[in-house]
Amino acid sequence: MNDYSHGPIYNGLIYLTYLITLLPLILLLVVRNNTTAPKNLRRALLLLCVISIFSDLIGVIAGPIFKNNNPIYHVYDILSGAVILHIYKLNFTNEKTKKIIILLLFVYVTFSIFLFFYKDGYKFDNTKSLISLKIIVILLSIYYFLTLFYELKIRSLKSYYFFWINAAFLFYSSTTFYVFLFEDFMMLVTNEIYLWPIHLIATIIFNLLLSKGIWTMKKLS
Repeated sequence: MNDYSHGPIYNGLIYLTYLITLLPLILLLVVRNNTTAPKNLRRALLLLCVISIFSDLIGVIAGPIFKNNNPIYHVYDILSGAVILHIYKLNFTNEKTKKIIILLLFVYVTFSIFLFFYKDGYKFDNTKSLISLKIIVILLSIYYFLTLFYELKIRSLKSYYFFWINAAFLFYSSTTFYVFLFEDFMMLVTNEIYLWPIHLIATIIFNLLLSKGIWTMKKLS
């Protein structure tokens, strides 16, 4: 029986994921007084990091007690999704696009809250809510890249902080979209979770790309 939840590789990935989640937060604190990025963006990224770290801590503490972390994940996904969409609203300059993002944010949060309460949905996986968020973020990240390439306002994309931040969101959303899409099917045919290590690896790479973007905020001396 190949049970990843009891294997050393799987457990190592979990611990590495927890540790690497701290990296963006640390870098935000390091560059806070020497950065080219707007304060409201830095605050939004800081909030995203704090939400992620606290959800992990609460999950670790509450998991053995309640045996069901799904309510925590529901709340985390609603909060983090709202913050991510807010980050995109801050970085798009077109007012029409900003209004569309606000509408998407309202629809996503409303839909997620409905699923949370409908038939005790908080007790179960929030796959529908997650997949909807992944689709929204994938579309926004691709549109942002297209906008960058079309407007040609940034001379060096590799030196632009939000290029890396957007790449982080696109990579993570695209990868985990397929994980959550096929996870339910996998659980129907077996009790073993084969796709979850992919989610952990995607989380690690996401935090590395996000950290690269945050470090790129630093002013050149």
